[in-house]
Amino acid sequence: MHRYQCRNVHLSNFTIVNAPTTLSIFMVFLKMGATAFGGNVAMVASIKKEICDRRNWMADNVILDLIAVGNLLPGPLATNVVFAIGKILGGFRGALAALIGVSLPSFVLMCILSWAYFTYGSTPALTAVMNGIIPCVAGVIASVAWTLLRKNVTVWQQYLIALCAGAAMFFGKGFFLTLIIVVAAALLGRLFFYKPKTVITLPKKRAPVSVWLLPLTTALVFFALIFLPHISVSIEEVRKVGLTFGTMSLTLFGGGYVFVPAMENVVVHELHWMTTREFTEGIALGHVTPGPIMVSSVFVGWKVAGLKGAIAAIVMLFGPPAVLMYVAHHFLERIKSNAVAEAMFKGVRPAVIGMIAVSVWVVFSSAPVSVVSLLIFAATFGLTVWKNPEPVLLIIGSALAGWIFC
Repeated sequence: MHRYQCRNVHLSNFTIVNAPTTLSIFMVFLKMGATAFGGNVAMVASIKKEICDRRNWMADNVILDLIAVGNLLPGPLATNVVFAIGKILGGFRGALAALIGVSLPSFVLMCILSWAYFTYGSTPALTAVMNGIIPCVAGVIASVAWTLLRKNVTVWQQYLIALCAGAAMFFGKGFFLTLIIVVAAALLGRLFFYKPKTVITLPKKRAPVSVWLLPLTTALVFFALIFLPHISVSIEEVRKVGLTFGTMSLTLFGGGYVFVPAMENVVVHELHWMTTREFTEGIALGHVTPGPIMVSSVFVGWKVAGLKGAIAAIVMLFGPPAVLMYVAHHFLERIKSNAVAEAMFKGVRPAVIGMIAVSVWVVFSSAPVSVVSLLIFAATFGLTVWKNPEPVLLIIGSALAGWIFC
């Protein structure tokens, strides 16, 4: 039992969750949002450690299922998964608390950095500190991939799927690569692991009103942004920011590394909201903040319309995909007892693990490779697997090491 009050709830035939209160959901995700450096995968890794390993709020196979579904949907993977986890733990209020909690730290920090940048101009980045943090983040992700591999991959077919998914992610490129990998893994799971079983008809449950109300509300927001009459210059700028990032959020697959070049094309070359140099330095500031790299959209929103633009950017970037995830999770729960779906997820889980493993190199290689970075990576991996300490302690220690030695 943790310091926040919990209650035992049986959510499905597959998962027993120690369901927390809405306040505890907010506080836990607020802490993770403030310490999850390294983008989507790092945040998912942090969530898995906190929710599954440290607090035992849900089984790690549920996280893998949510990652698989999140990869099939557009928008930021981490916030999609967070919204669904919040829904499982506390319904709509839990989903909202989780999303706000995990987004608030990076949003506030990015607003401060954006204000300082556009007020005082560009300042040198904390390169040495980040050169220490980045291999630490890579070590945490590697430890998560290792733990998930040991628990969820048991037969040679799953090892093969994990290897192929990792290779495809490492060598491949393109908007829909992640989607293709997940679909292919699902089909291989159907081929390798499907075993017909007696069908048990479960009583149908009426979908909660929120499942249909949320998409309707989102559609109305888009309608308002498109047809909102011209009131003032400031409102018009906020409308454009919200419509731009809302549209991009629903058309981009593959996470932050796909989102960055697409966002550059729109905000620099099509809309001319900022120069290439400003955009590049905004992305660099996004790396300094915790959370997904897509939080760099706050930098763009601030440049266009100040604080209102920053709010519009993050709400419309994270909101619509989270709504899709909310609806998708509702139907996921209804089909999990299906033998075909069960076999497919048995194929998708190792594919997700393979993609997580590849992201270790993607994160690690974004900083200069040196003896110090290798030592930080090895120490983080070893300590995390052995003792599972608080990630924030590892980040602080690595930042100090980077500041002193890098």
